Amino acid sequence: MFESITNAPTHDSADGPRHDTKKIVFQVLGGLAGWALAQYFGASLFLIPTLALIGAYLLARAFNAQKAPFVHVVAWQTAHLAWFVAGTIVLRQFAPVLLDILIMAALLLWLLARPGRLPAICLAGFNVFSLAINIYQLSSADAAMLKPLLLHLLLRLGIVSSVIVAVLKSAPSQTAAAAEEPRPPQAA
Repeated sequence: MFESITNAPTHDSADGPRHDTKKIVFQVLGGLAGWALAQYFGASLFLIPTLALIGAYLLARAFNAQKAPFVHVVAWQTAHLAWFVAGTIVLRQFAPVLLDILIMAALLLWLLARPGRLPAICLAGFNVFSLAINIYQLSSADAAMLKPLLLHLLLRLGIVSSVIVAVLKSAPSQTAAAAEEPRPPQAA
């Protein structure tokens, strides 16, 4: 089930297993970025989307290969949706954000049911539209709303960037398309 996560390729040499330096550097940088974001946003704002992002990523990786390009999209959107729902429950402010929650959930369910470019692009479109609204709100936000709005912006940017990567990865390669193209019969 989690073979692709746990069975990472190792490169053995005479000196023992060799570690991928690039991977280690990215892990260290990711850890430092996570620490810095937690320091800025505080655990109460940052913990829910972080746990949801990790959990959704691990669950999405367990699905079949058809959904593989969209694993990160599912993880980012699930994290944002979980953070949105948790904030709504804590603040007891359902009316202003209920439509957002319903649209995010519907688009996420569509992507899970039919992984593909169209649901991912629609999800990105909704987040770009919402990103513009959040940027506008940021211009007039008071100090109490600054950090939550910035976290919204980061989560939405994560969703949009992961959609771009997923759409590019899911695009059929030109060589594969050429191989599938019907060829006229050759004369003998």
